[in-house]
Amino acid sequence: IASIVDATTGGAMARRYAEIVIDRAGERSLLAAAEAIRALAVESSIRPLSERQAEACSLLSEAATGSADTLPSVTAEEATRQAIEYAMARVDREPGVVMGAPYGLKPLDDATDGAGDGELIVIAGRTSMGKSVLGLQAAVATARTGGHVAYFSFEMPASQLALRGISMVGGAPLSAIKAGRMTDEQYTRFSAGA
Repeated sequence: IASIVDATTGGAMARRYAEIVIDRAGERSLLAAAEAIRALAVESSIRPLSERQAEACSLLSEAATGSADTLPSVTAEEATRQAIEYAMARVDREPGVVMGAPYGLKPLDDATDGAGDGELIVIAGRTSMGKSVLGLQAAVATARTGGHVAYFSFEMPASQLALRGISMVGGAPLSAIKAGRMTDEQYTRFSAGA
């Protein structure tokens, strides 16, 4: 463990490392576009060449504009207008309505107003502190409002996440589900959750 700490360069190189990650992503995007363009070139179909050329140009343009150097800039005037719209939307909303994607926990939703568009939310903590449960709670709450969710876990398989979600939604205790000792009421809740 000490050798890992010694091998870490610290935050001084963070910007450069981020640039490397962005560059590699851009290279992958360009390579994917090149492969798609090659497929268009050898495509034997009734589509006219001009249509395939237009699609190729579009693919290349998307790959080129995905780089960090071409991120849209925003003027102070535009940022101010967006900030005013943001504030006014919160003033005009119905009481108790969360503007962002909800976490499903009222105190956290009240404190944060949910996760806003474009925000990166990192849930961190020691082992068995409830990170997966909080993430799953937020995913379920967001899905219940009609939002789309992609949940990535390196800790457990999808079936185990689904089991936790069923328990959370239906109210059947996870311990009873895992032990295979659900009462009739718990089984009804499990079925409803599923």
